[in-house]
Amino acid sequence: MEMRQLKYFIAIVEAKSYSRAAESLFVTQPTLTLSMQKLEKEFDIKLFDQSPNGLQLTDSGMFLYENGIEIVRNFDYLVNHMHSQKQHTKESIRIGLTVLSAMQFMKQISQFIANNQNVEVRLIQNGSHKLQKMLADGEIDFGILSFPLVEPSIELLPLKNTNIEGYNVSVVMPSSNHLSDRDSVSFKDLKNETFISLSNDYMLGNLTEEQSFKFGFNDQIVFIEDDWKVLLHSLENFNAVVLLPSEFKEYDDTPNLSWVPLEDRSNYYPIGIARRKDMIVTDTYHQFIEAIKKN
Repeated sequence: MEMRQLKYFIAIVEAKSYSRAAESLFVTQPTLTLSMQKLEKEFDIKLFDQSPNGLQLTDSGMFLYENGIEIVRNFDYLVNHMHSQKQHTKESIRIGLTVLSAMQFMKQISQFIANNQNVEVRLIQNGSHKLQKMLADGEIDFGILSFPLVEPSIELLPLKNTNIEGYNVSVVMPSSNHLSDRDSVSFKDLKNETFISLSNDYMLGNLTEEQSFKFGFNDQIVFIEDDWKVLLHSLENFNAVVLLPSEFKEYDDTPNLSWVPLEDRSNYYPIGIARRKDMIVTDTYHQFIEAIKKN
């Protein structure tokens, strides 16, 4: 029996559900199922019974739970104490963040850094598309990124039960634009507009490019820039439109702009915690997850 299995077991018991435990641990449900099957096989016991009210502990499961809690508590205390004895060496982690996730989660990330003085944290900012590739190539360790998943060697586990689970998409334009008073606009509505855009390092840059070819306005993208503030300040000069997360609006005070919701199946992007599939999960990673969940 591994400590990780014991922690998984306790999480399942307390969540009373494999799926809810998987969400809280940021692992997949099959990972938990396989771990419990191995545990039951190792001791030739049954840990859970399924009832109309959900999972119920067997006598063996109850014994493991009651004693396991104390074991895990003592183990975590031992690990934290040993880490505190380090004098010269620090664990180093590289966390990938988009501009938006950096702004939305910086309070939790700052608290995580303050609580882990023995960990050297590097924050690396880029678009989700680029960060997924950096993660696959080993240039970062994990990150807060947006879907869709584009790299097969990583897994992206959605943020759930937090205040922030994703972002909406708006078409930002000068208030003088004839579409600015619409409740929403589609790409078909935008086919005659001039575009400025984020680069392909960003999911919205990819969306803009893909739809521009689909609707035939690819030659109308006149300016590409990854600084969203520069894009907003360029809209009137180019008399253009740009796709940006709607949540940027609360951080911006650029005058004479309208933020119109995009009417499209790609008008919402969930976000999640991304890591390589072969990553060895550490206590530091779990502490980071717990910090982010406090948002």
